[in-house]
Amino acid sequence: MKYILTGTSGFIGTEILTHCLSNPLITSLLILSRRPLPDIACLAPIIKVIVRENFLEYPESLKSELTGVKAVLWALGGSNSNPTPKGKCDEVEIQYPLALAKALIEASKSPAEHGLAETKLLKLAEENGNFEAVVVKCGYVLKKESSVPEILVEASKNVIRVDELAAAMVELAVMGSRSQTIGIAELRSMGKRLLKERKERDK
Repeated sequence: MKYILTGTSGFIGTEILTHCLSNPLITSLLILSRRPLPDIACLAPIIKVIVRENFLEYPESLKSELTGVKAVLWALGGSNSNPTPKGKCDEVEIQYPLALAKALIEASKSPAEHGLAETKLLKLAEENGNFEAVVVKCGYVLKKESSVPEILVEASKNVIRVDELAAAMVELAVMGSRSQTIGIAELRSMGKRLLKERKERDK
């Protein structure tokens, strides 16, 4: 199946890419980027980097590429330590994912979206039966190698490790979800379970 990933070179996107490449159900991965990313493009034959200078426009020539997309893993935007500049928040975190969602709807496919444009994306899903939106509420994201003890992560109820988040997002994209909004507790539980299963398979 074909999937789209954005923000591939970022903190969360890098981890999502790793999990995408280890999932046998993902047979085609389109990466939207402003630059070619040759180091990422050569990682696996399923990867195709689509360079877009403008994330607000998807021309007719791209429609064939968008055909057959099952889900979108949206990881483009600011991070905990490097937030999106205030003047760019609406464009980057709302208008960008909405533009891609509309382009995919026009191509008559059904992505699952992750981003901050929650209300508008869910409304699009209600109005279009061939489009599904899943909003992931992940809170504060820690590095895999973070020294924060697990007991504190559990107690905070608003923190998730990046590998847990990535594993859960890929699972939701591949398998779908009965819920439109996934909270951090469910994300952590799903991510920890998937990572444990993956570790056991790799033994």
